[in-house]
This record gives sequence, structure tokens and C-alpha cells, in this order.
Amino acid sequence: MNRFRTYLGSITRTTRTLMLALAVVFISAGIAQAATTISTNVSTEGTLSVTGASTLTGLTSMIQASSTRFSVHDTAYFGGSATSTFSSAGALTLAGALSGTSGSFSTTLAVTGATTLSASTTVGTATLFVGDDMNRVGVGTTTPLDLLMVENQTATTTIVVSTGAAAKGGRIILEDHDGAGCTEVVALNGVLAAKTVTCPTGI
Repeated sequence: MNRFRTYLGSITRTTRTLMLALAVVFISAGIAQAATTISTNVSTEGTLSVTGASTLTGLTSMIQASSTRFSVHDTAYFGGSATSTFSSAGALTLAGALSGTSGSFSTTLAVTGATTLSASTTVGTATLFVGDDMNRVGVGTTTPLDLLMVENQTATTTIVVSTGAAAKGGRIILEDHDGAGCTEVVALNGVLAAKTVTCPTGI
């Protein structure tokens, strides 16, 4: 101990100050590797990297000068688990996987890749319904009785088949019941006409 005091007495004040500053840096680094609580704001103009799990208990905003606000390059979990609810008040673009049991989007949801809906899906109250368990599609109903059912709850059910091309009109192609060909049904001035046509590819 006496030797240490003698050594400290032999060095300059500047050297002692520098040694003290280095000691504070090393001690702070050791504390930072353990749990750290920051009670004030932290601002950095560079990159902030966190290699361990991070918990944000308050309202967190991620703002960037460009249009990107929050970017996920892998699977994202919101609320702590895959069964949590996610809510978006702005446009959400998904480039990766989003896992969860429910999601609420008050504005535009843009999906640029293929989308697979593994459960029954309803658009609007009953505007369009796709029953994955029944393999049926309902328009105006959530209980389709067959592969495709169209129902109007308040008026006569009307199906409109039209085209934007001039002098073309709508047409219906039916596969013949013997499976050997197809029949096309068209309308002109209240008269239906049917003729044999080449079946679309796939029939």
C-alpha cells in the first residue's frame, strides 16, 4: 500500500487524472455488460447495436427521415409471443413473416408476395366469404350451401356478367355433363343462344 502511495506521489497530476478516467471507463464498460437502467433520454447519431434481448416498457417511436419507420428482416413477434395482438394505425408493408392470432389495420395493408390464408376469411360483414373448412365461397352470405353461392339479403339476387370491350358482351362457358366438351351461352336482345366451343385450358 505504501509503495502504491509512493508511486502515485511520483507521477504528475495529469497522469493521475488520466488513470482515473480510464478506470471509470473500464468500470462503466463492466456495468454496461450487465443489466443497465437509463432514466434519461439517449440520443445517438450513429448505429446502436444490442446483441441481447431488449425490453421497452414505455411508448416507443421509431422515426426516420425516409419513408421507412420500422423494418423487420426476420420473423416478428409483437406483444411478447406469437399469440399476441398487433395493431397498426398506418400503412404496413410486410417483407417477411408476421406471426400472431389477430391483427388490426386501420389503413392500407400492402403485401407484395403470395398470400396464403389458412382459415376461413370474411371481407366486410358478408360481402365475400371463403370457407377453408368447407371449401366454399359465399357472396353476400357466410353460409354458402355449395361451391359458390350468391345471396342478396334485402333484394332480388342479381349476377352481372359484363365486359369493357365493344360488341363483346358477357358469356358463360359450361363444361358438358359428359366431360367431352364445353358449351357457351350468350344473350342478344332477350334471347339466349348456346353453341359448342373449345374448353378453356385446364378443363
